[in-house]
Amino acid sequence: MPLKRTPPSTPTPEDLKEARLNAPKASFSGSAPDLSNEERSNVTMRRKQDESYIKKFITEIKDMLAKANSQNESKFTSLQSSMREILTQNTEIKDSIAFVSKQYEDMKAKYEKLEKQRNEDRLYIDQLEKKIESLERTSASTKLELRNIPKITGENKDSLCNIASKAADVIDFPIQKQDIKDIYRTKSKTGHGAIIVELGSVILKDGIIEKARKFNKMNSANKLNTAHLSLEGPAKPFFISECLSPCGKRLNYLARAFAQENGYKFCWTSFGRTYLRQDEGKRHIRIDSEGDLNKLRLKQ
Repeated sequence: MPLKRTPPSTPTPEDLKEARLNAPKASFSGSAPDLSNEERSNVTMRRKQDESYIKKFITEIKDMLAKANSQNESKFTSLQSSMREILTQNTEIKDSIAFVSKQYEDMKAKYEKLEKQRNEDRLYIDQLEKKIESLERTSASTKLELRNIPKITGENKDSLCNIASKAADVIDFPIQKQDIKDIYRTKSKTGHGAIIVELGSVILKDGIIEKARKFNKMNSANKLNTAHLSLEGPAKPFFISECLSPCGKRLNYLARAFAQENGYKFCWTSFGRTYLRQDEGKRHIRIDSEGDLNKLRLKQ
């Protein structure tokens, strides 16, 4: 049969007060040293724990520093390697620049030498051209040019001499066949090239040219034409002028074009040279090269 236990009654405040008064007083003479040893033991234990924790912390810090130092060493080594590569590249770049600079200086020196040589050659060529022009001008100093005279059937030197003699008779400056050293017709695309008459002297040539100018001036309504030479076909004007060198012909052509474009009234040749005059009474301008025409254009 189970036992029934009665729970203890709840003590009243009076019971608690009486129990305190009847309780024996505790003596601390024996327990005080025990509590002090325990405290010292606890302190020692806590100190050891603290030291262990500090050592552990220091060890972790050292490990972290060692790891960081190792990483920094690796980075520094990598940086040094990169710097060495950069220095090597810089050295190679410097060498390349030095090589290119030397090549440039060499090329510059060669260019300056070639430019100097070119200028000297150009000057020498100009001198040769002037000498050739002078020789050609001298060679043509006794030659006349009859232009715009149609070619006749069976034309030869005798027939050409007859044409030249008739032209001289028309302007009242007769010449003999023996005054003509040579005569020929130049080739032309139209088939009517100029007749070149080489006379015995410059005096004869200049006299014929002067007479031809006076004739045309006095007979402005009936200037020199093929009817005066008794040639078949409709009358066509023909011209008597001095024979020019190839360079002189080109310069004379350019000068005439310049005169028309810029209002110069007179353009003529004398002794193989070309002259311009803007108006009556103004001074004449000798044209020795295309550069002279360019200078005149700048003054317009």
